[in-house]
Amino acid sequence: MTDINSIVIHGRIVKDADVRQVSNNTVLTFTIAVNKGYKKGDEWVNDVSFFDCKIWNKNPDKYIKGAACTVSGALDQERWKDSTGKSASRVVIKADLVQFESTGKALDNNGYAPSEPVAEEPVQQAFPF
Repeated sequence: MTDINSIVIHGRIVKDADVRQVSNNTVLTFTIAVNKGYKKGDEWVNDVSFFDCKIWNKNPDKYIKGAACTVSGALDQERWKDSTGKSASRVVIKADLVQFESTGKALDNNGYAPSEPVAEEPVQQAFPF
């Protein structure tokens, strides 16, 4: 039986994606910052977590610093031996889908790509009959 391995996170890309060619494929590696808030005593505390992500065969143009996006995929443990022969590992998000809120490369004064508002469907107020 296969276990469940699924993750969905929303945040901002920390820096432009690294692009590498592996055989005839392109792999993009990027880091996403995810903000979270929690209450400590009477005060709200903001904290940030950073997650490394990989996605294959995508155009790197949208994977820019500050781009707001939702990443869905699975956790993947990469394992290797370092130069001394010691085993090492890290967990990355193997992304299946990345949805972006903004598409332009124009950045604001803080280095972030501004989010574009989502157009809402007009609500019909009355029935036509």
